[in-house]
Order: sequence, then C-alpha cells, then structure tokens
Amino acid sequence: MAKLTIENNCEYNAYVKRWARVRAFNDGESKLKEIDLKRVTGLGGVNNGDVCFLRLINPSNMSDYNRQRNINMINGAVLFNGVVKTRSGLLGMLYRKPPVESELPEPIEYIFGNVDGSGLSMAQQSRSVSSDVASIGRDGLLIDMPRNDDGVQITKLDVSNGFRASIQEYKAESIIDWHESIINNVKVLDLLILCETIEVFVEGSVNTREKQKQYKVYRLNDSGVTIQVFIDDENGDLANAEEVPVVGPNNEKLSGIPFVFVGSKNNQPSVDNLPLEPIVNVNTGHYQESANLASSSFQLSACQPWVADDNYAKVAQDKAKNGGSVELGEDSLVVLRAGGTFNFASPPPNPLSKSVQDGYKEQMIELGAQLITSGGMAETAEAARLKHASGVSDLEVISENISNAYTKAIEWVCFFMGVEYKDEYTFKLNSEFFEMKLTADEALKLVQVWQGGAINKEVLDANLVAGKVINSEVDLSLMNDAIQLEQGSTVDFEEDE
Repeated sequence: MAKLTIENNCEYNAYVKRWARVRAFNDGESKLKEIDLKRVTGLGGVNNGDVCFLRLINPSNMSDYNRQRNINMINGAVLFNGVVKTRSGLLGMLYRKPPVESELPEPIEYIFGNVDGSGLSMAQQSRSVSSDVASIGRDGLLIDMPRNDDGVQITKLDVSNGFRASIQEYKAESIIDWHESIINNVKVLDLLILCETIEVFVEGSVNTREKQKQYKVYRLNDSGVTIQVFIDDENGDLANAEEVPVVGPNNEKLSGIPFVFVGSKNNQPSVDNLPLEPIVNVNTGHYQESANLASSSFQLSACQPWVADDNYAKVAQDKAKNGGSVELGEDSLVVLRAGGTFNFASPPPNPLSKSVQDGYKEQMIELGAQLITSGGMAETAEAARLKHASGVSDLEVISENISNAYTKAIEWVCFFMGVEYKDEYTFKLNSEFFEMKLTADEALKLVQVWQGGAINKEVLDANLVAGKVINSEVDLSLMNDAIQLEQGSTVDFEEDE
C-alpha cells in the first residue's frame, strides 16, 4: 500500500519563505540574529536556502577565526526596525476608532464578545487578523460548529454551555492547500487543507508533552461538505481518519466550505502580495550597513601605534621570539635612540556606510513608514496624508476586506445556529485614518452648495459629520427634527372669536 502524503500548494511554497522574512522583522532584532547565528554555527545550515539577513564574511572559509569573526559581526549589528514601526502605524490608523458592531439577534449575540470560544472578542481577534493582512497580506477564518447529529433545535442553555458556532483564525502558514472548481458557472472552493500543531501527553508521564501535526481536509462534493482529520505520527506517517459530513441545523448539507480567506487585495483563495515586503527589503539593507559599520569600526577605528627605530624593532623581535610582547600604555616606557620616532596612525573618517544607512531610512519613509522621523522632524498628519495617499488607499482596501470577511463569517454563524441572516448583521473596521476637520469657510461653502440645490440634506449631513462639524455619535434624524422645532411656525396673535 502506497504511503499517504499531503503536499503543499505550489503557490504556498512560492510565498512561505517570503512570509518568514517579514515575520522575522516583526519578531525583532533577536530573531534576526538567532537565524543568522544558526547559519554560522552550522545549526541551521549555510547553503540550504533558509531565510537569512546578513552577508557572511568569506563564507567559504570554515576556520574558527572566520567563524568567530562572523559571530562578532552578527552580534554587533543594530536593527532600526522600520517594519514594526510601519505596522504599528497602520494598526493605529485602523483602530483609531473601535470597530462598529451591529445589533445581532439573541441566539448569536455572543459572537462579538466570545468569537472563538476562549473568551476572545471579535475586535481583539480582528487585531491579529489585521496585523497579518497588513504585514504579509493573508489570513483566514474558519467557522466551526460542534456536531448536531440529532438535528434538534439549539436552546439558549445549549449556547451558554458552549454548544455554538465559533470563528477560528488560521495563519497563512497553516493554509497549506486549496482548490477551486466551476460549479453552475460560479467558482467555488472545493478543497481546503489546514495544518495545525497539537500537543499530546506522553504515555507514562505526568506532564511531558510532545507536538504533532494535524491536518484538516475539507472537501466539497455532490453530497455537501466533508472533513477528514489526519495526524502525523513520529515516523512521518499519516493516520487515516474517517471522512465525516459537515452539516448545519436539521442535518442540512452545506453548499460551501465554511472558510473565509482574508487578503490585502481581495478575499479570494489566491495569495496576495505582502504589503510590508518592500520595507523589509530596504530595512534589510539598512541592517546590513549597521553590521558593516560596527564591524569596520571595531577592526579599524583604534589608533595603531608605530615606531621608527632599528634598535627598538630588534628588542620587539627578541621579545616575540621568547613568547613575550611589547607593552604600551601609561605604565610602560618606550625608549628610542636619538632620531627615533614614535607616533599613532588613525584611519581617516569614512562616512560612506552612515550615508547609505540614511538613504535606506529615507526609502523606508517613502514606502510608508509614517512614524519614522526625517531630518529630526516628525511628519504632520496632513503631510503624511498627502505624501502617502497610495498607502492609505491600500489600507482602505485592507479595512474593507477584513470587514467583509467577518461579515461573511457572521453569515455562516447564522446558518449553523439556525438564524435567518440579514444584511444589517455586520462588523466594520474604521476607514477614517486621518482627522479631517472642516474650517469655518469650508463648512459655510458646503451649506451654500446645499442651499443652492446641488446636494441634498443627507449628503450635507454626511459631509459635516466627516468634517467633524457634527459629532459622529449624533442621531441625525433626531437632530433635524429638533432643528425644525427650533425654527417653528409663525405665532398667531389673533384672538379667538
């Protein structure tokens, strides 16, 4: 019998190392050094295609001296992490206002406060999703539900006891394969393989645990959706499991796999580009120059004493032959013959590496790192808004994609819980990234445009809210009713006859 195997999607293989590079920068300087030091010490391999960051000195030289020199170079590098600064800035913009959660019916209202069954709120989970989509451009949401083989109606007690649908986040590295087919002229997902790591207790031990890989294989066929779970044992063999149907209320078969892809460009299964990768590439160059500068400074910055005296040179040679050394310093006396010379040679200043680093820093600013200062001056919000208009546009797409993904997930939750879905059941991230406040003149001109009949009252109100003239929490219908009451009707002073 042939050995059972599970292969990664070819598109997954093309991107997984690129994701690893971005994630390493997100983890910080210690992670970069850990990866590069493994290459030097041989623990991670040198020519195995692993992710790496610093260029090794004389990589073909395997001597202890060269190995130690590379270790010193790696340890001496200092990371200016423009990647993390940019990611933090993007998340700050996305969450400068809390997500808008619509009112949900009682059977599923729990989902905003406990999205995955562990007590995590949807807003909290969305931050993790947003971080990955803004960084590597990919994430996923699996809508899961305990089996209801009897098909009985779910009660409020069942929900409070944990028998309810949940939304589980899956990182890009866990979504190892997917496939789409055309069914009824519509492209649908008919295969999804998720890989996750589980911990199992070792038999005969109180608390010793070992990690195993578990594969969830979802398939869509004429009978609906099925799931099959495979566990990778210690020999790398996959234990075959029963393929069971995934059903909704009243054992209703599913018309699609309950999974939502989240991307930086769209929410299709195909992999999107990595938003922070261009900054990672530039940041890598900046990090390399830091290593170059520190290494050359250590090797060459100290002054080199030199002596021009034949007799002193002979004394030094004799000491060297006998295992001794020439001493220098304030406690040592250097005796020279008449005409002998003692001096220090110091290297000329070399600003090249520093200027290259400054150039890389400017490039990171241009690529979207709004929080990086340039020339000692922080950019204003207005300057950043104008200078990084394209970046904001990308962030708007990310905000919309995440909002749409969660709204679709809520639709799946309604299905599993036997609740009729309505379009108003939504979860929406902020898309107003900058403070846009109208001046008095701009507000006046806007009102004049409305008075001239070019726009209606609804459009006027929306612009006044966006321009911070009207507080966004104000109920516009109540406000307009109050305005009409304040204006009132003309008072009739005639006496009643």
